Amino acid sequence: MKPNTLFLLYKSKLNSKGTCPIKCRVTYLKQRKEFSTGFLISPESWKSNKQEVTDNDNNWGFINTQLDIIKHELNQAYLFLQ
Repeated sequence: MKPNTLFLLYKSKLNSKGTCPIKCRVTYLKQRKEFSTGFLISPESWKSNKQEVTDNDNNWGFINTQLDIIKHELNQAYLFLQ
């Protein structure tokens, strides 16, 4: 069974600039681990169904690429540990 990787926008952690953090949640065998990706975006720039940043944000291409890299590295780590 492969782990499930999900990116979430934490709207409850909205800062004074109007941005909130993107966190990554990894679920494997009904256990969850979350960590921050280090990216802050405005809530209007997040597509939760696609788990990506829209082109409303200035750094949307860079952030989407970094999220893909995080997901890829997590999958590589899982395959290595198998």
